[in-house]
Amino acid sequence: MVNANTKKKETAGNFNKESGVLLTTRNFYSFALICIRNNYIMKKYFLLVLLGFFLMSAASAQTTTRTYHTPNKIQNKTVASITSGPVMTDTLANLSDLVSVLFGPGISVTNLTLTGANQSVGTFTAPAGSIGIDSGLVMASGSVFNIPGPNVSSSITSQFMTPGDTDLNNLIPGYPTFDASVIEFDFTPLTDTLIAADIVFGSEEYPEFVGVNFNDIFAFFISGPGFNGLENLAVIDTLNTPIAINNINASLNSQYYIDNTGGAFLEYDGYTTPFTLMHPIQINQTYHFKIAIADAGDGAFDSGVFLKEGSFLGYAKMPIANFGTTISGNTISFDNQTDYAKKYTWDFGDGTIDSVNINASHTYNSTGTFTVKLEARNYYQTSTSFRTVTITSAGINVVSPEPTFSIANQGDGSYLLKLDNTSGKPVLVNIYSISGVLVYSKTLGINVHEQLIDLYNAAKGIYTLQLIAGDKIVSKKLVK
Repeated sequence: MVNANTKKKETAGNFNKESGVLLTTRNFYSFALICIRNNYIMKKYFLLVLLGFFLMSAASAQTTTRTYHTPNKIQNKTVASITSGPVMTDTLANLSDLVSVLFGPGISVTNLTLTGANQSVGTFTAPAGSIGIDSGLVMASGSVFNIPGPNVSSSITSQFMTPGDTDLNNLIPGYPTFDASVIEFDFTPLTDTLIAADIVFGSEEYPEFVGVNFNDIFAFFISGPGFNGLENLAVIDTLNTPIAINNINASLNSQYYIDNTGGAFLEYDGYTTPFTLMHPIQINQTYHFKIAIADAGDGAFDSGVFLKEGSFLGYAKMPIANFGTTISGNTISFDNQTDYAKKYTWDFGDGTIDSVNINASHTYNSTGTFTVKLEARNYYQTSTSFRTVTITSAGINVVSPEPTFSIANQGDGSYLLKLDNTSGKPVLVNIYSISGVLVYSKTLGINVHEQLIDLYNAAKGIYTLQLIAGDKIVSKKLVK
């Protein structure tokens, strides 16, 4: 529901922060006359006042008038449950519990702080497939309770009258920020760890206030070993373009933009496709994180960001799928020997799938050759291992010739792959980013034992090196 009363805001005027009065052309002129009448301004300064009036008059030609709606009642520390949209929960009675949804196991978090209004952060769940992220933490420049859909207004806002953020200001020169919501903490990984935060940015500024005086922004800052000061990971491209309404919209970087006019799930008039903010960090080293969102240009019209649950991974070592076998008649018991995985799927090659058991057992009811595949997953990473099972009247034979290899970082963005190919077949070398994008692919003949792999233009991060020889696949984590 929205308040039927609307407020108009002329943004070309000067805002008097002490009085809270917007000095538009009309009240500037009145102010000048009052000052002169009361001798606050001497006659010899009248021309200066008059000059100011004409400057204000000229500026008024470029004034942007914004009409916005404020909900009748902003809920506090309650659950806003809307069946067609995300479910928001304010748990600020305990900030640590609220933010803990971001963290996987095996981490240590200290110095946790929130700067901004209590209602600017919360947890959320969303219907599967609705916005690209099902659950996690939400932060906003207004109340998180304004976010659930359906989209019924083009101008929902909560103005907390709280400050902006200097680091956000520096990312978008010329656009001062307001109503910043900022969560900061120190993070120490206890194992081989990865930041791989999925985020979705949305705003009520879309689409009508793109490219004018407003530029609401989100940033994901990190500092610590391996970083040059405070770096923003929430960027669109290699030019470090930040995620803001003037950088992602229907006209610019439109492949990332979703028009939500009349949408069922969010009140925001537009939002982005999911972004994965990725960077490896070192074990037992302390890093400082700053997650921030704010209005820019003025404090009206809310923007928000959704962060995927479990984005900070404590056990993110690349799982290397592997298993052993024990044969009894036509039944094979599979001993899962994979480390660091969280979920497993067995495909026994005869149309039977098992996604429940870590270790599995399967009975084959016919003769033939079958390919058994174990898929092991750990958050964003997947590894597979294969065995060929041949069943004859004489019994079962399990074969698993796989190429062995080593890979060494040459220090210049290239890697030297050394290969011992025992499969007798060409080997396909694939390298995938952690989000599944193929960044390198090359087929090596059976007599090739060394290959220089150039990843100079690839971004810093964690990759999966995959070797495929026939039906055999081996995988290894690669850190750049």
